Amino acid sequence: MQRKFDVLIVGASIAGISTGLFSSSEGVNVAMVEKRKVIGIPVKCGEFIPTLENMKKMLPTSKNIEKVYSLIPGKAIANRTSLIRFHAPSNQSFEFKFEGLVLRRDLLEQLMAEKALDKGACLYHLSLVKSIANKNGSKRALVRGPEVEGIIEAKVVVGADGFPSNTAKWMGLETGYKLNDIAFAVQKTMVNVEVEEDVVEMFSGNMYACGGYAWIIPKGEKAANVGLGVRLSRFHSTPRRSIQDYFNYFVKKHPIASRKLSKAKPLNFSAKLIPVGGIIKEICRDNVLL
Repeated sequence: MQRKFDVLIVGASIAGISTGLFSSSEGVNVAMVEKRKVIGIPVKCGEFIPTLENMKKMLPTSKNIEKVYSLIPGKAIANRTSLIRFHAPSNQSFEFKFEGLVLRRDLLEQLMAEKALDKGACLYHLSLVKSIANKNGSKRALVRGPEVEGIIEAKVVVGADGFPSNTAKWMGLETGYKLNDIAFAVQKTMVNVEVEEDVVEMFSGNMYACGGYAWIIPKGEKAANVGLGVRLSRFHSTPRRSIQDYFNYFVKKHPIASRKLSKAKPLNFSAKLIPVGGIIKEICRDNVLL
């Protein structure tokens, strides 16, 4: 097997795959290492993004937005929304027009991975990068997996392994995050949800999502992504509650959400640590990019 690459990408979720696709499309020799068996599964996000038109308004100086959105085929869009409704702790509601897309992120990642492979990128499933070190001007990664075992050498390393990033730790990049800059988020995709299919709903309140917020994002046909995030610093409060306690309380006790979710049944469950403290202190250093 090949042992030397221009770029080694640690993690093949949406950031890693898109980096691999764009790089391989320019003739760069790319290896992507992914710990999951199946690309895109499990989904660990709400899957909601602005439409291209709204993203252009949000990032008016970006030169690559259209290129990024060109990667999203129609079959990877589960639903289109036109309104966002915020529910305050007082249960007063505020809403505004905002067109968005709810993705089938698992399918999107799989389609992007296929394109990257067609462009010549290598993808190693069920594999872990155990360490990365600098040696003689290159990066040497120790990789373990059924398709690769041993050292992979690369000129550039992209850490797309999420938070907390082992790539950042091995390469000495500082995040600058403190406890209050990190949230613990959980989500379930649920069916039989009584929602307005074109409305994304968000909920605040310390009883339901302390230091964060909860959401119901409609995927169409009475399915929705239902989740919440709580800042880690708030778990030290009294009385102590687990993330599952917060989720159950939101689903069963919130005066508005509980009515929408009274007959809902979960299809899956995911949990993840999410940085909420802005851009990290160091994004790149010495041919390593996060």
